[in-house]
Amino acid sequence: MKQKLLGLKLQMARLCIFKSIQELELIRDLEKLVEDVLDENKPIGENIKLYNGFAYNFYKEIQGKSLKAYILDEILYGQNLINLHIERQKELSISMVEALRGELAALQAIGEVKAVDLKACMCHKAKCELEKEIIHSLLEWENESEEEQMVLGYVGWGEKADQLLDFYRNKGCGIFAKYKAFIWADCKGRKEIKGIGVPDSIIMDDLIGYHLQKQDLLHNTEAFLKGYPANNLLLYGARGTGKSSMIKAVLNYFAPHTRLRLVEMRKDQLMQLKELINEIKDKPYYFIIFIDDLAFEDKEETYTALKTILEGGVEAKPSHVIIYATSNRRHLIEEKISDNELHGKDTVEEKMSLSDRFGMRIGFNSPNQLEYLAIVNGLVKQRGLGIEEEILKKEALKWEMWHNGKSGRTAKQFVDYLESQEM
Repeated sequence: MKQKLLGLKLQMARLCIFKSIQELELIRDLEKLVEDVLDENKPIGENIKLYNGFAYNFYKEIQGKSLKAYILDEILYGQNLINLHIERQKELSISMVEALRGELAALQAIGEVKAVDLKACMCHKAKCELEKEIIHSLLEWENESEEEQMVLGYVGWGEKADQLLDFYRNKGCGIFAKYKAFIWADCKGRKEIKGIGVPDSIIMDDLIGYHLQKQDLLHNTEAFLKGYPANNLLLYGARGTGKSSMIKAVLNYFAPHTRLRLVEMRKDQLMQLKELINEIKDKPYYFIIFIDDLAFEDKEETYTALKTILEGGVEAKPSHVIIYATSNRRHLIEEKISDNELHGKDTVEEKMSLSDRFGMRIGFNSPNQLEYLAIVNGLVKQRGLGIEEEILKKEALKWEMWHNGKSGRTAKQFVDYLESQEM
């Protein structure tokens, strides 16, 4: 058993391509545990403490996966030397491919480490029956998953380097292969791109009406993905008309068969827009930077960062990055001239020019009564709700008067209410 753990220690030490996995807190805890269990001079109480620390972090971090599945997830979606080379379109040397095979085999061995092996080695060091009883009662962790392991399977990882390389080349690398939607997030005092595990699943067919707006949005995005000139877009108009939903639906329309990704940025983060673009400018994907509910008050100046990117500064915006924004205002900035402003007209012109920097502006008007009822009927049909047409019309009109007026959002809220009544 001791030889098995010595071999595991060597497997951990050999990682270079996947050094980022070795540096994960959970794997560092495992490495420290193996070293201490092998050290005859370490007291058994310290071994038990480290073992429990690893087991606790395992169940806290992995959340239902096996250790092997956790490591595989890092192989597929973590950053390593191989996928960085592929991302930068560099050739892989024979030495790198051979090292990849060896490290994949090593990672399989690490993923298969069993709690019982460590407990057996600890029992061998135990000096009394009480210590052995405590060791036998320690919480164990899972090593195998009932689900088939993606790409590499269960065994023979070292022989499947070619399959992994194909995955990197076709699917992509790192978090941009794992997720399609992201937020620009503040993580532990620094900004980073964070993947959204369960993004909004809305599709175009869920949005009733606004056919011309859909066409404009789809055509512009398709041109963008084909490398043709495409415009930054401003979707403006009445609240609740589906502007944000339509952008999310565009992502869901194209992302399954293209490398389109969406990163959402809040208005108050606009001064970091250049920082975000620097993070993605060398990535082999197409990025929509999505800014929702964009509007500025008279005294705000954060709009200047967006204006600089839109109009083009000394450093051009990358061709694989486009900005889609939504707003309830056509001109984005409150149009107001103070009494003591000497050059009021110039100021207003300068502020109003921000919306002009978007190559396309797509308007969304509130639906009239017929359009509102068409949206209601469409949603009711989609959900298969059984209700008489006249009753539906009467209740839908009553709902919009009592609530938020005629809009796609109001129609959806009304149909949600109807569905809940059928439960």
